[in-house]
Amino acid sequence: MQRSLPLLTLLATLGLYLAFLLPRLLWIDETGVWVGQEHLWSDWPWHLAMARQLAAGIWTHPLIAGESLHYPFAMALITAGLLKLGVGLTAAFLFPILPLWLLLLVGMYRFWTPLLSKPWLALLPIFLFFLAAGPGGLRWLLDIKTQGLGALLAPPHEYGRALEEWGYEWYAGNFLVGMLLPQRAFLPGMTLTIWLLCGLQRASCRRQWGLIGLGAGLLPIVHVHSLIALIAFGAALLWPHRARWREWGLAFLPGAALAIVLYLIYLRPENPYPHFVKLQLGFEAKTPLDWFMMWWRFWGMALPVTFCGLFFLPRGSLRGIVGAAAGLFVLANVILFQPIAWDNSKVFLWAYFGFSGAMACLLGHFGQRGVGGKVIASVLCFSLTITGLAELIRLQRTDVKPCQVVSRDDMLLAESLREQTPEGAIFLTGMDIANAPLWAGRPIFLGFGGWMPNFGYDHRQRETDLKKMFSGASDAPELLKKWHIDFVFIGPGERSSWGANEAWYAAHYPLLCKVGDKSVYQIKR
Repeated sequence: MQRSLPLLTLLATLGLYLAFLLPRLLWIDETGVWVGQEHLWSDWPWHLAMARQLAAGIWTHPLIAGESLHYPFAMALITAGLLKLGVGLTAAFLFPILPLWLLLLVGMYRFWTPLLSKPWLALLPIFLFFLAAGPGGLRWLLDIKTQGLGALLAPPHEYGRALEEWGYEWYAGNFLVGMLLPQRAFLPGMTLTIWLLCGLQRASCRRQWGLIGLGAGLLPIVHVHSLIALIAFGAALLWPHRARWREWGLAFLPGAALAIVLYLIYLRPENPYPHFVKLQLGFEAKTPLDWFMMWWRFWGMALPVTFCGLFFLPRGSLRGIVGAAAGLFVLANVILFQPIAWDNSKVFLWAYFGFSGAMACLLGHFGQRGVGGKVIASVLCFSLTITGLAELIRLQRTDVKPCQVVSRDDMLLAESLREQTPEGAIFLTGMDIANAPLWAGRPIFLGFGGWMPNFGYDHRQRETDLKKMFSGASDAPELLKKWHIDFVFIGPGERSSWGANEAWYAAHYPLLCKVGDKSVYQIKR
């Protein structure tokens, strides 16, 4: 029992936090479909649509009708399987998340324990990781001073952002808020990677290495950035076995072949976005001095504490892990892996995960050095976690600023579309994050443009043709035929943003259905 106490403490804190949070992140009521946080509002609608399409056996991209699904789909496939079994949508979407979180927490504990030698100290990098978010929490303390208990119980801002005021694309400083929850591929990717690393820590023969290699080979359909991290950290763990490089090289060969095959089949884009990967020295910094300021704004004291922690790293694999994290950090400061800069944060997350080990060593060192050392350790720990604490409190308050995904009218229209249209029917809609056809699980001609570069898809021609089709231009009928459009959805967004000429559609095509101010016209008869 004594040996299990640190792990039980982890599950009783972060584990219970997540168990209380997760069921309240997505719900349906009499007014529509809601999520409890804005990052979920931006990401989850298309994940829901993907799961519904997979449940119907449709393997095209939900937001780029007619194109193959080039995206890590493993998590969506689990949800699709639950939908096929008759599980309700919210339960099917949320149910797989909690066990993955528990597995992630246990895996992190098992990973850090042999590296830091002390079970209780192994908790520290885990909490540092989940409470990461930069120095913005100092603003929270000022808000508490001026606004009182309300700001304490419901932080009024997301203090980890670094956007307009500094000109960076850093949408969230806390990894749970900005990545692990909204980006549904990240959680299974990180969980699988952590457990594969735990396996590498303990593996000693070719058979064990081969099984780990096959697990790694699945990562392209789970989460690609985690595969990058696995290669870096795995190399650090295998370095002591470098005399057996031929043996473990042969053991990993089937897994490497599997990863390549899965990438070529499921991830390689058919219409690639130009300069998808490119050099970008300094990430988003404009000057060398701005680079230091940028990372202060993103991570606060994390990099200075990591640097100081290097002098207290014990001999062994932990040095390799921190070195691998430094390599990932440098790599993501030099190469932009996707066209949208924010998505490099997926690599920076893994760098921070490795740096947490060095930070824990420094805090542990000062914590054992009398009253003065404990004060220093407490101040450093406070500076590293205060912003993350605000972010996690704010995340729990799903009642304060919930975001509506679709309205009740959208749900009614979506139900009608599911009854009246075939499952693979293609809809022309505005380029919105969510709409009735998507909620119905029907592929749309072109979805939210902000996602297209990161999907690896050059969507400019489609967007041009979308405008022409909505306008009822002279070549609109030919374009509708060219793109195999089955139905056209016209709502307030299509009228205001895309100039949808509903009178033209009403004159040329039959009205399939109408709910409120939203209409659907049937193109193919």
